[in-house]
Amino acid sequence: MHVKYLSLWEFDTCSPFGGLHCVSFFGIVELVAALIEMECDNADERDVSGYMPLAWAAHNGHAAVMEILLRREEVDSDKPDDFGEISLSHAAWFGREGVVKILLTREEVNLDWPSNDG
Repeated sequence: MHVKYLSLWEFDTCSPFGGLHCVSFFGIVELVAALIEMECDNADERDVSGYMPLAWAAHNGHAAVMEILLRREEVDSDKPDDFGEISLSHAAWFGREGVVKILLTREEVNLDWPSNDG
């Protein structure tokens, strides 16, 4: 089911806050794996706030969720959100050391990403 309207905003290009976004935000590993296996949500889709599931997992320090999402071919750990921030910047800003370590092992992570904070 696609939600056409939520409050006064119309969403044609993004999900308001899909299931995979929600379970990534809360770090529910079993449900992340199940939703990906069932192909219920696009693992690299932006939500209404402009974040992908990977950004939510990084933001909240959910290393196990990060590892599951990073196994997906369509998930790009260096893809910026709508504010120009990558998952590494979310993890670093909030002191998520375990997630930062995971991301630093990835070849595609650009340590010189353009950031709104400089």
